[in-house]
This record gives sequence, C-alpha cells and structure tokens, in this order.
Amino acid sequence: MPHGEATVLTELPTAGDGADLQSETVQPPDDGYTDVLGNQRLWKKTLVEGRGRDSRPQSGDQVTLKLEASLPDGTPVESESGLIISIGEYDHIQALDIAVLLMELDEQCSLVTSARYAYGYSAEVKTSTGVVIPPGSVLHCTVTLVSVDDPIDYASLGPVESLRIADKKRERGNELFNREDFAGAVNCYGRAAKILEEHCQDEPGVSEARVRVYNNLAATQVKISAYDAAIASCDSVLGLQPDNIKAHFRKGKSLVSKGDLINGLRSLRSALERDPDSRLVQNEVAKATLELKRQQAANTAMYKKMLGLRDGPDNGGRGRQQQQQQVSWIRRHAWLLGAAASVLLSVTLAGAAYRFNS
Repeated sequence: MPHGEATVLTELPTAGDGADLQSETVQPPDDGYTDVLGNQRLWKKTLVEGRGRDSRPQSGDQVTLKLEASLPDGTPVESESGLIISIGEYDHIQALDIAVLLMELDEQCSLVTSARYAYGYSAEVKTSTGVVIPPGSVLHCTVTLVSVDDPIDYASLGPVESLRIADKKRERGNELFNREDFAGAVNCYGRAAKILEEHCQDEPGVSEARVRVYNNLAATQVKISAYDAAIASCDSVLGLQPDNIKAHFRKGKSLVSKGDLINGLRSLRSALERDPDSRLVQNEVAKATLELKRQQAANTAMYKKMLGLRDGPDNGGRGRQQQQQQVSWIRRHAWLLGAAASVLLSVTLAGAAYRFNS
C-alpha cells in the first residue's frame, strides 16, 4: 500500500455504493442478536456480561480490545489480543467504532457486519497475516473490551511521537482512499492534519508531512465534491510549497468544477508549466479552455441581442469589421452590461413582489 501521496496522473473512479441496499443486509447465525443500527447491516450479541453501563467508553477514548475475526465460511481473518484504537477515528473497521460504544468493560460480544462497516466493496483487502478478504465480504467478530483509557494527550506525548501518530493516520487514510471509503479517508487525513498543526510545529520533517497530508486530503475532498474544502487544502500546500504540481492541479480542477473557469484555468496552467508532459493536466486545461470559450461566445451573443446589435453584410470586409467592432465593444463593457442586467432583473423582481404583496 502506498505510503506517500496519490500521483497527480492517476485518478481513482468515483465511488458508488458498491452494492444495492438489499444485498447489503445480513442475517445473524442465531437468535439473541440486536440490530445495532436498525438497517440489518450490523448485529451484536452479548456473550459475557460486562461491569455495567457506567463502564462503557465514550467517543475519542482509547480502548484495548481482544479481537477474533473470520469470514462466514470460518476462514480466520484476524486475531489480536491487544488491539488499541481511538473510538471514532477509523483506526480499524467501522463496525468496531460503532459497536464498542455499546459495550461494557470486560464484556465479550459477537458481531456480524456487512462489508459497508468492514472492508468495503471496491477491492479485495490483504491483511497483515496474508489473508485475502474478497470485496463485499460479511465479517464475523468476537470482541472483548479489555480496558478503557482517556483520549490521547498529544501535549504530553511530545512532537516526535505526535508526528509518528499523525503519519500512521495518514497511512490509514491512504488505505481507506484506495478502498473508496472517502468519508473515512477525510476523517483520517483531517485528524493527521490537526495533530501536525497543533502538536508538531517545530519538529524536523513536519513541513513535508503537512504537504503529504493536505495533498491527500484535497484529492479526497475532490472525490466527494467538497470543492471549497479542497481549495483550502491546496492553499495550505501552496503556502508550504508554491511549486507543488498536485496542489495547483487539484485547486484548478476544484475551481473549474465550481464554475470559476478563469481562476481554475490559471491554476491548471500553473500545473502544466511545472509538468508539461502530463496528459491528465493537458486534458483538463483543454476541457476548461473549450468551456470558457463556449461561455464567452454565449455571453457575447446574449449581450448583442440585448443591445439589438447584428452582423452587417459583407461589403468588402466592412461587415466583418463592423462585427469585430461590436464584439470588441461588448467585451470591453461586459461588466457594465452584466451590472445593467442585474439591475434590470432586480427591478423586475421588485415590481413582481410589490404586485404580489399588494
């Protein structure tokens, strides 16, 4: 699994649901299971009672778990006697983040989860023990809540350990990105960025770490159409590395997607200047340029119609010259025409509102 950033030349396909909603539902092997979310995709059954509701962990707490996981046919997937996760931070499968909040200290339970809350639908996953989990796999888990501790105190850890944890969360974000779990990836990259900003400012190598995290965060935000957030992430990168190709490219792509073609093209061309051989960047520049020309032609036609201008006959080039003068005048005064159109629209709407309310 890659430990750096996704290359600017490679774009993953847009994520879909991966499976229709009905095929996602799973059924527990016997009675006594509780439908945790009410959607038949995550079931829990208490095997050994815990110490009471007051011993349940809260979101953000560090917990130590004993975990045994297998596929429905009994194939072992994972066996951990001291798995440590921070609840709600996507450190492991999402089923644990959800179900452990309902567990009591020393409780042992059985979980049956659909792939949505386990390893997803997009691709097979190879575990650290070499077991291959096919896409869409249901997972059976036996979980024991061994201990509950307060959330990580990064201030007491120091910058070196905080940097290590931030990098681990970035790597986890990469896993989720490649699995097309973009919401989980945004969560992990966001947590890594927060740790780096707040607890690793003066540590050597933190600048490069921030660039990696914010670039990956921007790539993921583009995937979920969070363009304003992606632009902010790219700006964070460019504040550290003004020549970063990926940041220029993703910022340009986000601006174009928002409809800001002029500034989007400026960023895309900045990326192309730094990587002139990139076919991906070339294609984005070409598409944005064609769209800008189309919009400019449409605007010119609209303003000419508003002003009653028309093309003259071709009398020895005189008609073409007249047309060019008209278009040139429209382009020079486009801002004025736009303002006039806005005022006219406002007056029209005001009049309509007055008549409506009278």
